[in-house]
Amino acid sequence: MNIFKLARQINKIHPSRIFCYDIGVKINKETNEKRIHDIGFVRMDGMYDLYGKLDINSPSYRDELNSILEYFRHSSLYNLSESKSITMIAHNNFNFDQRYFTNALKLYNGKEYPRINHFDTLPLSRQLFPNEKYHSLKEISKRANIPYIKGDSLKDSMILSHVYKYLNDNCKH
Repeated sequence: MNIFKLARQINKIHPSRIFCYDIGVKINKETNEKRIHDIGFVRMDGMYDLYGKLDINSPSYRDELNSILEYFRHSSLYNLSESKSITMIAHNNFNFDQRYFTNALKLYNGKEYPRINHFDTLPLSRQLFPNEKYHSLKEISKRANIPYIKGDSLKDSMILSHVYKYLNDNCKH
């Protein structure tokens, strides 16, 4: 599907059903396994955000991750409409965040989640600005005059919510 058409379809979804998210990953020194270090979620209507930080070397790592996912699952998000789906927006989503998020849901929880539609802002940026060399969250923020402060996953999710609005506004022109 055309990336612009998809972005316009997202505009029709109530903002309470759309999340920007970011996942930080680090390597467990004991097992050399890549593990989620922190997760940030920001709902596009501004009414909800969640940040969870994990000790990747902790024996209770799975329980910690499960509790974050369980909190996410039981948030007011699921009581907002009859719809059984949500839209998750990330930057470089298809190569990174989506894979870790989906695996975390499968491996650690096993509970029923709504259908998740993923949207990646990276290809949208590349299509909107083909002459730009860099399309990192930091570079797009600079172009859009959005203050970029390197931080944790929650800060990156908040920045992403502004970047998405900027990119989406450019789709309309």
